[in-house]
Amino acid sequence: MANAITARPLAPCCLMVTATPVATTAAPGGAGEFGFWAFSRLSRTRMCREGSTPQCLGGRSVGQRDISGIRSSAMRSARVSAPALMERGDELDTVAEVLDRAAAGDGQTVVIRGPAGIGKTSLLDAVVAHRPEQVRPCRHRGRDSEAGQPFAAMVGLLDQAVFDTDPTEFRGASALALPLFFEGKRTDVQEFQLHHGLHWLTVSLSEQSPLLLAVDDAQLADPQSLRFLRYLADRLAGQRIALVVAVRTGTPVRPELDELIAAADIRLEPKPLTQTAMRDLAATISGLDDGTVDTVLEVLAQRTGGNPFYVCELARHLAMEDGRLDGVPATVVESTNRRLDTVGIAARSIAVAAATLGESASLPDMVELARIPAAEATSAIDELIASELLDPADPRRFRHPLLRDAVSGTVPPGHRLDLALRAAQLNSTRHPVQAAEHLLQAAQLAPFGHAWAARTLVTAATIASGQGGSDRAIAYLTLALGESLDIPTEIAIRHQLGRLYDEAKDPQALNHLRRAWELSGGLADGPAIDIVEAYATALFHAACLEQAGEVCRTTLAAVDTTRDPSWLRLEAAALNAEAISRRNRGRPAELVSVVRDAATPAQRSVLAHVAWDAAVRGTSDHREVADLARHAIGGTALISEAGPASPVFIYAGSALSWAGEYQEVDEFATAGIAAAVGSGSLVGIAYATALRAGNAVYRGAIDQAETDAHRVLDELAHVDPMCFAMTVGWQLEVAVERETCADALAMLALYGLDGELPDIGTIDTLLLSRARLFAALGDHERALADLAEVGERGRRSAYLNPVASPWRSMTAVLRARDGTLDTRCRAMLSAELAEARSYGAPRAIGQALLARAQVYPEEAVTNLREAVAIVGPSQAALIAAEALVELGAAPGAGDVAERRDLLRSGMDAAHRCGSWRVVSRAMSALRATGARPRRPQLTGLQALTPQERRVAQLAATDIGNRDIAEQLFLTRRTVELHLTHAYRKLRISGRAELRDALARGAG
Repeated sequence: MANAITARPLAPCCLMVTATPVATTAAPGGAGEFGFWAFSRLSRTRMCREGSTPQCLGGRSVGQRDISGIRSSAMRSARVSAPALMERGDELDTVAEVLDRAAAGDGQTVVIRGPAGIGKTSLLDAVVAHRPEQVRPCRHRGRDSEAGQPFAAMVGLLDQAVFDTDPTEFRGASALALPLFFEGKRTDVQEFQLHHGLHWLTVSLSEQSPLLLAVDDAQLADPQSLRFLRYLADRLAGQRIALVVAVRTGTPVRPELDELIAAADIRLEPKPLTQTAMRDLAATISGLDDGTVDTVLEVLAQRTGGNPFYVCELARHLAMEDGRLDGVPATVVESTNRRLDTVGIAARSIAVAAATLGESASLPDMVELARIPAAEATSAIDELIASELLDPADPRRFRHPLLRDAVSGTVPPGHRLDLALRAAQLNSTRHPVQAAEHLLQAAQLAPFGHAWAARTLVTAATIASGQGGSDRAIAYLTLALGESLDIPTEIAIRHQLGRLYDEAKDPQALNHLRRAWELSGGLADGPAIDIVEAYATALFHAACLEQAGEVCRTTLAAVDTTRDPSWLRLEAAALNAEAISRRNRGRPAELVSVVRDAATPAQRSVLAHVAWDAAVRGTSDHREVADLARHAIGGTALISEAGPASPVFIYAGSALSWAGEYQEVDEFATAGIAAAVGSGSLVGIAYATALRAGNAVYRGAIDQAETDAHRVLDELAHVDPMCFAMTVGWQLEVAVERETCADALAMLALYGLDGELPDIGTIDTLLLSRARLFAALGDHERALADLAEVGERGRRSAYLNPVASPWRSMTAVLRARDGTLDTRCRAMLSAELAEARSYGAPRAIGQALLARAQVYPEEAVTNLREAVAIVGPSQAALIAAEALVELGAAPGAGDVAERRDLLRSGMDAAHRCGSWRVVSRAMSALRATGARPRRPQLTGLQALTPQERRVAQLAATDIGNRDIAEQLFLTRRTVELHLTHAYRKLRISGRAELRDALARGAG
């Protein structure tokens, strides 16, 4: 693999790159011209993208003091020795192998760790310079100033590659990350969504040519970029991407970087130079003969420890001192001070300004912060380049980060505070995020009170949060709260801060939003609807349901609903909480006339609650509930307005499902999943997938229910606790039908859901499903206890419609089996059947009739024939199959041949549904008739794992493997593996046959 490196070792483990002096790089705008010339087209855009920055054209800043005419003679004539890369042959060969593997489609992550000066940057230089020809290099060096700029390192790494690529190449998930790369664009998606988008954007680039992503000084990179690189490192297998990260040791390291280091496939730690290499390097740089160098070699080794940078520093000193090391500074700080002592006041001021502003600053800003005349800037920069402090190729940069740190260390704290505040004010209008970072640094030194500071911090927070940097935005707003603020400004800051904390699921959101609500209550117009809605939403997310409803109701009491139509937004927020906390249950019915037309988003949201409430309480016919739910959904309106991440999405879909319109709900939930994937909303994916799982349970599509439940529990468990609990219930239903109840019981124990459960509405589904599980396991005592609790909760809220909660019929069946059936239970069963008939949904009627057949054996055939007649034509396939099986098992249902036909028909239907429970019941009944049935084999669709089924279903829609991987958060290699397994199990040769194979399996 070493053929990727063209320079060859001169001796074992010794690679020498020539030290012949080289000329400096001229600027594109003319020989030696500077200003903004060092930036690529995108880098210029990135510096200007914070909104009010003057437009950047042709490599110059329009609207700033024009000093671009300054020319540096030192930049034209300085003869700077190129560093020598020595004894790094093994490392270069290792990285060369990684690049060759990436070019072949098997990416890896390499981390190069070592102290400052050990040669990490030089090693990266060699890797980039001698990479295989087809590999495209993308390189970035971390900077102090990036800490407050979310994804700045990733933008710096990929900017040129993105601009060189046709935008149409970035489709699907990759488009989520594109706003990061364009001036003035905002991305309001969460960090994980940006990770997903950046991953696929990077994959898109690698499809054009293999990528080398080289990140230097990663310890300085922003945390968002580091978290993404960690995310990417887990997904490089099968990709044409090599990630090489250089990290300085001996300094505090972010936790995100620790995780990235731990995830690396290869970790390299370059060793100090041997004395032989030190002698060659010192002789080359100093120009002294070997004999003179040999006289000081021992001292050189002791003082440098073999660190190449220190060797170079002392070698230069040797040249100045005619081979004497007496009095040579032992540290770079002392060496830097010595150099600063040789330059003038203007040059020293420029050096301090460069160290303060960081490498992303412009040269005009450096001159302004240094407070020197533009006429003196040329000679000052010449001096700093000649003293080998600044980089002649880019005078904004120090020749090495250690030199920048050393210059910073020379500045007294009081002067540092002044510099930080002036740097912040300098950038406050043009680069608010950079200004905010300087303010954070100033706050560590001493308190300050400036009116402009709070405005700058708020602006920076808005920019940072719009670019996925909510944690940094929180830091800015928290600092702004410490300033002297008027009440409207404090309200605005706390409102913004509370929303950010709420997005991060941090309970501090409640403190800030409550205070904003309290403060706004004293204003002439009262609290703004936006603030109350945000506070109620945060309370909802924190499961403070009663308080969420009370906050909305308190505000609504003071709102003139005839003049302000936005009051319905608060109604929707209140109902979100009250539906779960079982409060104010009469309110939805009072709003029917107000929202029936569903002309606005707020009306549609409230109408979803009206439909859900009518369904769960059974106050309307199922056809009327279906119409209400359809109006609330409004075709695609509810998805595009409220979105699948809104609770009203679940309420509307659940109402339609309880009306028995399972096919419509499946389409609605699938559209919600697609919309959520398109926007990168994990909450939306979880909600819509959970809705589809529950709907599949109702219609008897156990394969689909299992697939969707697994997706939520395996991949999205952390997204929303109430959605998670609801989905656990659906998984329990699947386990009962699959006859895997022992595994389900272990799952409950693992999740801590096998004991007492909270008294909130979404838990009722789990409680009912847990009762069904206990009953299947034969633990009737626990099953009856759960059913009694479901009933008590239902009575308190009037949620008694058996379509949602058939707890009475389940109780009666268990009591009948135990021999404890009493008059009360019989009355409950009769009441449930009467309510089911009144509501009219076939599934609810069928369940009640099945229960009645068990409780009253003498009437079994009559009840079961009615169940078959009512449920058979409906979409409730599993209840219909069970009714057939139970009718065939009833001795009075006909002769043996007729009963066997019923049993086989029911068994086949149950097998298609994926219910092994009903299949087993049918087989047992067939044996009782003297038949010898065979259990249907698990072939075709039913043989697929949930993940294989998900992948196959998407592949059957004619989307590519990449798009499937984007939707399911998988790698393409994993998708290909799942499809290979699916083809084998379905006994087909490829994708062209997939749709028909799945249709046969579902039929």
